[in-house]
Amino acid sequence: MSIDKETVENTFGPSCAKPGVMRPQPGVATRRSFTDDFRTYFVYARIGLAVFFEESEDRVQSFVYTPPKAGLPAPAGAR
Repeated sequence: MSIDKETVENTFGPSCAKPGVMRPQPGVATRRSFTDDFRTYFVYARIGLAVFFEESEDRVQSFVYTPPKAGLPAPAGAR
């Protein structure tokens, strides 16, 4: 099974780098960055998630979980 970029954005939030997309709450969506080999990845700091995409950018290569960034508001519905 593969996960596409649209599923990631619908689940975790859109890329802040998309033209015409309002910037979401801090930490909800993402910072769009590039690896050393120019592959795209999104960082969702508030929930401690980085999503790395395949070279074509249409499918997820991997998810990396890290401690959530301190000082950002908790996700909606979290206690």
